[in-house]
Amino acid sequence: MSLYSKLNELWREKPEELRALMKERLIKWRRQPAVVRVDKPLRLDRARQLGYKAKQGFAVVRVRVRRG
Repeated sequence: MSLYSKLNELWREKPEELRALMKERLIKWRRQPAVVRVDKPLRLDRARQLGYKAKQGFAVVRVRVRRG
């Protein structure tokens, strides 16, 4: 299996360590502004599917959505 398929599988299964890590991150992110520029994407497999490349000129932003 490739790295990206393993990452995708990991996100689908959501082991207990990943759940705890995401809960901590969500608490921290709630205190930050609604739009935050990040250095690297959190889900590299999904970002690559959407066309992300680690090149100059790509901006990765985390945006808070109220619902849904």
